[in-house]
Amino acid sequence: MKLNVQVKLAKKTYHPGEPVPVGGKDGLSDDDVSRLTESFGLYVGDAVIGTPAETSDADIADRDRRIAVLEAEKAEALEGLRTARDETEALKGQLAEAEADTGVLAARVKELEAAAQ
Repeated sequence: MKLNVQVKLAKKTYHPGEPVPVGGKDGLSDDDVSRLTESFGLYVGDAVIGTPAETSDADIADRDRRIAVLEAEKAEALEGLRTARDETEALKGQLAEAEADTGVLAARVKELEAAAQ
């Protein structure tokens, strides 16, 4: 039986696609076979983990185009974040000035109230 997963039995390791013994002293039990095929499936040929997929020039060009789009979106998002950061810093400066002005005005109101009494 060929499974789509690496199996270790006793001291031997069977890679995906290699025949794995079933039953007997050193083979998989029926329960193990059913559990492994349910979880990982039977070996179907070239769908072995680690085998590089065939790529065509069109696939590579499409991948490169998608990467370029994502990089442009990333650059745009970063610029938006920089702008928002700069605006936030400017607003913090305005807030500090307003708080200072409020302190000055509060002190002046107290002086005028004291003078009015």
